[in-house]
Amino acid sequence: MDNFNIEVGAAEEVLIDYSKSVDELIQFFDEKSEKINSGLETANIEFMMLGYAIDFIMWTKAATGIVLDFEEAVIPAFESILAAIHKRFSEQQPTREEFDSMMKKAAGFLCIVIAKNIPCSFISSNLGVGVKINGNHVFVMNRIGRRLQNGAEDEVVSFYEQLKHIAGIE
Repeated sequence: MDNFNIEVGAAEEVLIDYSKSVDELIQFFDEKSEKINSGLETANIEFMMLGYAIDFIMWTKAATGIVLDFEEAVIPAFESILAAIHKRFSEQQPTREEFDSMMKKAAGFLCIVIAKNIPCSFISSNLGVGVKINGNHVFVMNRIGRRLQNGAEDEVVSFYEQLKHIAGIE
């Protein structure tokens, strides 16, 4: 344990306007993707999280019929979806790639919900991506990974409420 070290990159300001609808954000993502693929722009943490979040929304709609957005009111539905994924993963062991893919998508989704509703910036670390709220580094991807592996022990609704408390939002 003497060698345990968390390396966190510089916090990146939230730049995308999340007051837009999910459809508008998908269009924005697609347009920016074209610019990135053409070499006109570069991707950043926030853009990657938005991509993962969109993937999670599309997967959820296809798999369950549930339509998500980025309002904080979706947190209980998100928790239910994570519980169902945990149950499936407990019954049918996913490959490491399947687990990592779902963890990234779910973490991206939660990061964008947080960014829309709680003042923060994005961070990247050797523990995965997350947010910085009032000087506190919050490793969202790590939390989602534990939630998918351990079930209710890392329940997301209370986690989100803790983040609001850290931000001074009650």
